[in-house]
Amino acid sequence: MQKLFCVVILLLYLPAIWANLEDDILAAHNDLRVLHKVAPLRLNSQMSKEAAAHAKILAEKEDLIHSDSTAYGENLCYTTFPPTTCVKSWYDEINKFDFAKPELSKSTTHFTQIIWKTTTDLGVGSAKSADGMDYVVVRYKPPGNIDGQLQENVVPRFLKRGGNRRTKSENVWILIIPLLLVVLSKLL
Repeated sequence: MQKLFCVVILLLYLPAIWANLEDDILAAHNDLRVLHKVAPLRLNSQMSKEAAAHAKILAEKEDLIHSDSTAYGENLCYTTFPPTTCVKSWYDEINKFDFAKPELSKSTTHFTQIIWKTTTDLGVGSAKSADGMDYVVVRYKPPGNIDGQLQENVVPRFLKRGGNRRTKSENVWILIIPLLLVVLSKLL
């Protein structure tokens, strides 16, 4: 019975792993922006509240639908992996972007928004759908992806990609999963 209690406590603790979501997403963005010698973003709590509200709507509908606001840029994602993987997948659009002839393209707007030079603020929200998917909404202010402004706002990478630094959430998972497996193996 005591072992079962420990497992229940551990499982109740798991949602707290995402408690650092905002910091992790912000750090993931800034780690990429530094590669382009672009100023770091700062977290905007009001934008995060609004992003969380929109993420809740998306999770309820189980659909990715951009908001109608033009006050900010917005990247959307759903995942069962740590939400920072969304930032990596958005940034990987760099492989489709032509710095010699920059133009707006639906296949690269996630990437260009991440490194858009004049963007200063970031808001992050997440919600879990009924089927267990995390719906992630990241908002940017001022918005990027403005036609005619790509040349000065989307600059090539100056630095090679650094080491893959793990987020706090990923470090917690690395510690908890083996512990959970040990506890479960003793119960079975």
